[in-house]
This record gives sequence, structure tokens and C-alpha cells, in this order.
Amino acid sequence: MRTRMVKKNDQKDIYSNDPSWYVTDEKLQRYWLWHGLWKSKSGLQGRNISQVEHRQKLYLNGQIIKQYFKDFFLFPIWVVKFLLPTYMKGKNNVFSNIKKILTQKEFHPLRVAALSQFVFLCSLVFIGYIVVFQYSSRSLATDYNWTQSDWSAGVDLVTTADYTNNSTNWTKYYAASSTLEASSTIAFALQTTSTVETVDGDFNNGTTATTTVNSGSIGLSEVLSASSTVFSTTGTVAWVVPDGNSSIDLDVSGSQGSANTSYYTDAGGKGGRVQATYPVSAGQTVYIYVGERSPTNSKVAPFNGGGAGGSNSSAGGGASDIRVGGTALTDRIIVGGGGGGGSYDSTPAGYGGYPAGSNGTGAGGTQSSGYALGQGGSGGSRGGGGGGGYYGGYGGSYGGGGGGSSYADPNATNVTSTNNYRSGSGLVSISYFAPAAIATYYSSGIFTSDVIALELHTGFTTLDYTATLNGQTITLDIRAGNSATVDGTWTDWTTSVASGGDISSLGTHRYVQYRANLSTNDTSVTPTLDDVTINYTKYPTSGTLISTTFDSGEANIILNNISWTENLPDGTVDAQLQLRTSPDGSTWTDWMGPNGSSSTYFTDNTGGETLPESITDATDDEWIQYQVILSSTGSSTPSISSITLAMNPPAPPGAPVIGDFTGVTTSTMTLNWETVTDTVYYIISLTVPEYTSVTTTEISYTFDSNLEPNTRYYYEVVARDQYDQDSATSTQRSTYTNPNSPLAVTAIANGQTAANLTWSANSNPSDTVYQIYDNNAVLKGSTTSTSYTVTELTAGTSYTFTVRAIYNADNTSYEESDASSSITTAVPAKAVIFTLEVGGPAPSFNFVGSTESHTVEVSAIVQVGDVYKASLTLHSNDVSTGPLGAGESANVDLSGNGISDTTVTMNSVTASGANFTLSAIPQTSGATYSNPPIAKTILVESLTQDGVATTTPQSVKVVVINDGDKTTQDTKIHLRFNIDNAIQMAISQDPSFEDSSYQSYQSSTEWALPEGNGAKVVYVRFRSKEGGTITYSGVITLTDQSNDDPNALLLEKPLVIEDIPCSLEKQQPYKTKEHPGVYYITDICTKRAFSNTDMYFSYFTSWDDVHTTSISSLGAIPDDTVEPFMTMRLLTIDDRTTLTEGALIKTFDTPKVYIIQDNQRHWIPNEATFNTYHYKWTNILIVEDELLHAFDVGSDVE
Repeated sequence: MRTRMVKKNDQKDIYSNDPSWYVTDEKLQRYWLWHGLWKSKSGLQGRNISQVEHRQKLYLNGQIIKQYFKDFFLFPIWVVKFLLPTYMKGKNNVFSNIKKILTQKEFHPLRVAALSQFVFLCSLVFIGYIVVFQYSSRSLATDYNWTQSDWSAGVDLVTTADYTNNSTNWTKYYAASSTLEASSTIAFALQTTSTVETVDGDFNNGTTATTTVNSGSIGLSEVLSASSTVFSTTGTVAWVVPDGNSSIDLDVSGSQGSANTSYYTDAGGKGGRVQATYPVSAGQTVYIYVGERSPTNSKVAPFNGGGAGGSNSSAGGGASDIRVGGTALTDRIIVGGGGGGGSYDSTPAGYGGYPAGSNGTGAGGTQSSGYALGQGGSGGSRGGGGGGGYYGGYGGSYGGGGGGSSYADPNATNVTSTNNYRSGSGLVSISYFAPAAIATYYSSGIFTSDVIALELHTGFTTLDYTATLNGQTITLDIRAGNSATVDGTWTDWTTSVASGGDISSLGTHRYVQYRANLSTNDTSVTPTLDDVTINYTKYPTSGTLISTTFDSGEANIILNNISWTENLPDGTVDAQLQLRTSPDGSTWTDWMGPNGSSSTYFTDNTGGETLPESITDATDDEWIQYQVILSSTGSSTPSISSITLAMNPPAPPGAPVIGDFTGVTTSTMTLNWETVTDTVYYIISLTVPEYTSVTTTEISYTFDSNLEPNTRYYYEVVARDQYDQDSATSTQRSTYTNPNSPLAVTAIANGQTAANLTWSANSNPSDTVYQIYDNNAVLKGSTTSTSYTVTELTAGTSYTFTVRAIYNADNTSYEESDASSSITTAVPAKAVIFTLEVGGPAPSFNFVGSTESHTVEVSAIVQVGDVYKASLTLHSNDVSTGPLGAGESANVDLSGNGISDTTVTMNSVTASGANFTLSAIPQTSGATYSNPPIAKTILVESLTQDGVATTTPQSVKVVVINDGDKTTQDTKIHLRFNIDNAIQMAISQDPSFEDSSYQSYQSSTEWALPEGNGAKVVYVRFRSKEGGTITYSGVITLTDQSNDDPNALLLEKPLVIEDIPCSLEKQQPYKTKEHPGVYYITDICTKRAFSNTDMYFSYFTSWDDVHTTSISSLGAIPDDTVEPFMTMRLLTIDDRTTLTEGALIKTFDTPKVYIIQDNQRHWIPNEATFNTYHYKWTNILIVEDELLHAFDVGSDVE
């Protein structure tokens, strides 16, 4: 972008790099002006400027600040304008414009202003929170209350209560409904009630079985004798059902059609028969109709529906039927159909029957059609008449008439029908029971009442009844349920309940039914049940209690709320409370609820409802009274066990003012504040463990323990008065404790110009700043760590060091340690040893005889498999080594002349640092030492991304001590070398090799270590025939010696599997309750999943071995990176001799498993093959790549 500085009011275009989006409005120039001012200032920054330019720079600073504040306060208006099409030309899409503002360099000032205002607003919100929530006045206490939890003293119309004497112990009340009981609670009084059955109207809804309801009593029914009446005379008879009959048996036959002998002889169709049982009641009238048969050759229509005959033909037979409830055809309950009349011609007449009469030449009647309802049709020419029936048959023509249909009402039972049955006229027979001349009663009978609906209640009590036994027996049973009809949810019968007997086992069911069992030993008499009373209890449905008047003692008291403790079982509703107040105890307001009217009530027992203004206005409300209104359905009672009127007391105390801190030490201090009037005690809040909050009645408090040194503690104080009201919180104050003096300062020389220092923090916190001074009181550096590498020391010079812990309170005062023991830095030599942390300082060094000074630092540490390797960077001529592991070396050129002049030998590497030796390679004028010996390599097999097998060389460890042992108890050790192109070698414990000389190269030799416990570095310098040299080292730890070697190498403690902590037991299986998966806990505290049962049982013998733990505990164990169930034994190239024939091996980073046979590795290609040979997953050993590739590749296992 190109921008020009412009004068005020000098409008110029400001161009953008995007030609499709540009701005010309002068309102935007203030942003480019700010940007230009900033760029101009930047141009003056960082170089020598003249006095005039200096004044210009000051002017620019002022203008930048001025423009910034303009942008800050006005940017919300401008940013909206920027998004409007009238202010932005070109692409006016709002989203595109927003993107431009967010990304274009020209709008950087706008973005700065927006961010500043956002931070400003957040700051305002934060400050508002502190002011409102941290330093605002505390809410008024709610313990200035009148609480009543006992009403056992009863009604008192005279005595009043007051706050001073009766705020919690008042036990009286002014009045209460008779339905209430007031003692430790206010609740309904339990009432006893009953339901009674004593008249016929009560009993008639029940069910009788050989029992009878008569004259308000229940007795046994009389025994009736079987009887029958036959009606054979044609016509109609009214018959009344005798007592004791609830059904009668009916036998009804229709008459035969009239015979005809005019030419052919036709006897006429026979009538149909129907038999059935029909329900009736004693005293009911039944109408009987007996059908008529006309004389032979008579064509006159007979009684009850037979059709008239045609010329030379006879009439159809009349039907027989019984009618109930009336005499209309529609009142018939049973019908026997009549037969058709005979005819002059040969076609015979049809008979009566069910469901239809048969056909003559006229069709028979059916259940839904025929000649007519109850009437047969007249015959045609030489045709017989149709028979009567439910529906009559049709008259015939030149043949007999059709038969009528028989019928039975749907309420009839045991229905049978016989077609073509009756000859002659119709016949009706009724069978029934009739009373004996001398009354005889059944020996037993049962009466079951109807289901009796009760109101909601609390439970049954007793069953009472009155009986006239006449020397006989009556027992009662009873049951209950909650449905209006008896179903499977009802109780079983409670049997043989005596009068006055307990029936409480029926519970609180809403519906009840009883059963009376009557029996007699003298059938000439019957016992009678005269009345039944079922007793139960219930609660009243409403009641009111009015409290005693309460004098608050404050003319301007303000009521906060009314709350109460209630119990509302099922069947109750919320308690309702109202209040009223008085200025003098005699003139009262109306009772009122939340809105101030008498029609509303307080129902929130937690006090959440707002009180009306008339009793919260601090005017004329000194006297207070409440009333309680309870309601219930009757099945249970609400109860109130306490009622509290909460009121505002006087104003709380003022906020305390914290003064100075006294008695400050490393672990103690005293907090002081000014006295606050009307205070009972003070509450101190602070950030001290076990002292979150303390109280005292004094105006100071000493914290004499649990304080950490050099730590800042914050304090706040609140005053509390006799009403448990808290003041506003004091202004927060803070101070620091003093630091402790550092302890145990240890110094170790680190090369020629550096020393490594460590010390104990002595409980000082991690943010404590430590300053390091030498014995000349020269500040050498500062750190918050407890270790430091001092640099810029003088070679061959003695030093002691002290460490000062700086006061966090003022960043100046200090507590100083004792001086360290004296150390002497190394003098320039042919070799120098360093121990440095990664990313730490870069100390200087120079070799003896050289004027060149160099620096070295550990620039990076990487982990290759389980081995750490360090990269070094050396300066003057910048040189970087590649990653070197312990025992690896490299020659580098520090002078920059193309000839290697320094050997880097890595002695040990940890995750945080490295110990290494720098050795000078001898240089002779005019001579070139080239082609140094090199480490032996092995070929490592791998696959490319395309799946092509390839091999790459990989170096092996050059100096191997005691076949790879890490420790020894013997000073005599065995050295083995893996190097090519060496003809001579020199061995020394001194990296300068001052005490050794070259000897002929041997692949192995013996060496004696110096005495003393510690890690010993053995240096070996190899030389080629061309004169090139390189130095390698090996490290072994000598133990069990009588003394320690002060010159031993300091190594980080190696990781031992047994030392790895684990929250679950190693080498054990675990699962959770929520998931069936089973995991194995390895020796390095990782978990591996069992993928099948075969794997599990190759490891354990029973599922009982599995431990159950929580999801969180198992989840805290990291997943193992090794394929499931391979024993964690990491073997290196030094362990090759330990691998026996048949060993199973694999590496960390590939799933392939091999078996060692004939000194070759053979791949086991799949799990099926693995299981076929009964290999065990637990026997697999984990090896380094170097060890794997030491074995030639053999054929796959099949």
C-alpha cells in the first residue's frame, strides 16, 4: 500500500492494494493519519536522531495518543458507518467489508481501538462485580424473628407475647376451630363416622342367594315346591308369577293347520315347539295365548294368526305365545309357529318351526319376514292358509300354505326348538315353584350388599350389626377396594366378623362391601339381619387457628416475610396463612395475604411471597398477629410445626478498617484493625490453609502457624452484631511473610568458566527469586529455580558462592545462605568436561596452547526408542552436532579451516541435560590427519511407503564395558570395541590422555578402574593409519567400595521398572463394573486389553483372578503402546547372548513377532499360526531394532 501524509482539511485519496475496494471519504482519514503517524515514529525509532528529529518524535507520540483516544471513544459509530454502502465503494457486501476490516493493514488502528474498548468494558464489569458483590453491605439478618413451634398451653384471650421475652418460647394462641388440635403442631383432630344400612331401600340393591329382603330385614327364603300349569284351551289367559320365583320354564307349541279331504287328503302342517327359561319377578303378570286349529275342510281363520283357506282348501293353524309387559305382538317373549292349512291339490302344507316355517306352495315365515308379524296369509285358488307365528307363513295357491316361524326372546335361556311337532290345537305349559302350605325355610343363605361408596377417610375401625337370631346363626364378612366395581385390586374377604369386631385391616379404601351368611337348624324359623353399621375415621376438611398478639417492641419494625414448617401428605392442600398488624394492640388492619386483601393467602412456606406494602412501610406495625387456615379431603391432615415472622432489625455495624501488620516472620504475623461499635465479634477471611475463616472478639489476631515463607496473604474483616448481622466487608489488605534462608548450597566446577550450583529452597515458594553471589560479592545471576549454572568465571580460579532469597514484599531485602564449599575451575587443557542442561547457558572454553575461545550449549535432546540423544551447538565457527547418545562421538571443525580439530564424546544423556567431553585433536603444521576410524554398522531392514524392502546402515555402540553391564563391584573390567579402520588405540580415565600412550588396536582388552564408588568414564582414542583420530567413551558404575570417588560422573538415576509407582497392582488383571473388558497392568504401569479368552487363560488360570475397580481408577492408567500381552523386557544389542533358541521377540514400533531358530529370526505371520504352536503371548520379549537386525532373516513360520 502507498500512503501520503496529508495536512488537516487536505482531502486526498488513500489507496488500497485491492483495486476493487477503496475508500475516499475523509472520515476514514483519521485512521490512516494514526497509521501514518505510527509509521513515521517507527522510522525515527532505533537510530541516532538529531535534536530536531527528537522533538518531532515527541510531537508524534502526543499526536498518536490523541488520535488513539479519539478512535477509542468514537469507533462504535465509525465501524457501523464503514459497513454501509454509502461509505464503502466497490464490493459493498457487508461480510466482505468485515473481512477487509479484520485483515487489511490500514484498519489496524480500528482493531486496536475495538480491542481496547473491549478490555475497558470487561474492566468495568469486573470492577462492578467487586463493588457490588465484594464490598456491598451484607443483607440484613433474618434471625430478628418471632418463632412459635408449640401451642400446647392452649387458648388465652388476654395474655400477649413480646420479642424480648417470647421470641422463641411462646406456647399459647388466641382461638382455634373445634376441628383442630394445637400442641406441638397445628393439625386436624381425627373424627369417627359411619355408614348404616337398615331399611329395604338399603338392602334391595344387594344380591340374595336363598335369602329374602322383607320389612327392613334380611332372612332366609322359604323353600318352594316345583309345580306346573298347562294351558290347552284356545284363547288368552293372564297368569301371575308366585312368590319365590325369579325365573319360569316355558313350553309353547303352535297349532296344526286345518286338514283338507276335498280331493287329496292333506292333514295340514304341524305346529312348531319352543322350550326356554325366562327371568321374572314374583307378582309379575304373564299373558298366555293358545293357538286354535280350525275343523277339517274349514277355511275359516282360527285364533291367533292362522290364515283363512282358499277355495276348496283349509285354514292355517294359529300360533301359541306368551307376552310380558303388555298384550301387543311386540310384547311376545316366546312363540310356537302354526302349521299351514291343507289344500284341494296334492302339494302338502308347510309346518311351523325355528328359525323359519317350512314352505308349502306359500313360503314359510322367518325371524325377520313373512306374510305379517304374527299373522299368516290367506290361501289363493285352491290354496291352504298360512300358519300363524312370529312372522306368519304365506297362503298357498293350488297347494298347502306355508308354516309360521317360532321365536325366543334374547333374554331367554336354555332355548330349544322342535319343528313339525304339534298335532291338533296349540298348547302352553309353565313350570315354576310355589310356596308350601306350611312355611319351610332354606337351611342357609347368603346376602351380598351392593358396593358402598364412602368419602375419603383415614381407615376403618369396627363393624356393628343387629340381628334377630331366633336361636339360629348369622355371620358377616367384609372387604374393600379403591375401584367402584369389585376387581382384583380389592382386599380378600375378612370373614366371620363379630358385631363390634375390628376391620382396620381394610385400610383406607374408598369402597366397601359386606356379606351376610344366614343358617338355621330349624327350617320352620329363620334368623334376620336388621341393620349393619360400618365405622371408620376421617379428618375434618377445614379449620382455622388465630395466634396470640405479638409485640415486636419496635414502632418502625419492617416485616420481611412469614415462613413455616409444614407437612402436606397426599389428600391435603397448601396451608393458608394471613397477617394483620396494629400500632397499639387494639386497632387492627383486616386479615390480608400477599396483595393486601382478605381474599388472598400466603401459601409459600419458604417465605418467598412478598408482603403487602401496608405492613412493610415501617409505620404502625408494632403489633402482629397471624391466622392459619388448614384444608383436607379427609384422608389425612396437614400439619404446621413452626411459624416464623422475620423482621428487619436495626442497621448493621460499620465496616472495620484494617491497620498495620505486626510480628511478621517466615511463618507468623498479626493482623490489626480499628474497633467497630455494636459488634459482638469479628470474622476474618483469609487465604491460609486451615484458616479459611476465624472469629475473635479482639481487634487483632495472630496467625502463629500454617503460614508459608515469602508468601502473600490477603485478609478481610467483617463485624457481626447481636442480631447476627454482618457489616460490609473491610477493604482487602495483604502482606508477605519473610523468606527462609536457602540451605545446603552446593557448587561443582563445570569446565573452565562455569560452575553448577544447587541448594534447598527451605520451604520458600516456587516464585521466590534467588540471587547468586561469588566470594567477591559479585552478582552472578538470578533464578526462581533451586539450581543455576554460573558462567563467565575465570579458568583455574577458586570460588565460593552464596545464595540470597529475595523478599517478595519489596524485591530488595533478602535472607542469605551460608557460603558453599570452595571449588576451582579447570585450567585450559587438551580436553574439557561439561554437564549442561538443554537450553541452558553456553559457557566458554579454550584448549591448552590455543588462543581461540569457544562456547558450547546443549541445543536439543531427543528420545530415540528408550534412548536420549543430545545435540550440541559450538560457537566461534558455528558448528552443530547431530543427536549423540551415551558412548557416541563426532569430530567437528571449530577453526573453520576444513579440518576436524575437536572430538565431541557424549558420556551420558538424560531427559534434561547431558555430560560430554570436548577433546582437542592434535594439529601439526603442514600435516593433515584424515580418515579417522568409524563405528561399526549393521544393516537395518525396513519397508518403504510403497512396500519395498530396503536396508539402511546403523552404527552400534563402540565401547562396550563388561558386555553391556551397567554396574560392577570389581575394579577390573573387560572392554570390547566395535570400530573399523583403527590401527592404534589409547585408553584413559583422563579425557586429555596425559597419562596414556597409543598401543596396537585390539578388539578387546582388560582395564582397571580407579577405586571409589561412582560412575566411571573410560575414554578410548582410536587412530587410523592416516593419522585420523576419534575418541569414544563408555560408562559403568562401580559399587560396594569403601569410599566414594569425588571425581565420579554425576548421572541421573536410571529408570528401574520396580520404581515406577502405580495406583493398581502390577501384573494383575482388572475390569470395571460397567464394562466386561479385562485389562492387564504392566510392569511400567500401563494397561493392555485382552482381545480373547485364549490370551487370558494363557496368562491366568481363572476368571476369579480379575479385580474390579472404578472407571476413573482404570482410566487413570495409560494405554500401553505395545501390542496386547507381550512381556515388557527391553533388550539391547548387548543382551544378544541372553537370547536362547526358541525365544519370541518383537520391537516397540512394529507388530511383527519373530522366533529365534538356528541364529535366524523367523516371522510368525498370523495369530492362527501363533496359537497352533502353543506359543504364549506372555513370553514375547521386546528388543531394540539393533538387536532384531543382528539376526539374519529366515523363512516364515508356516
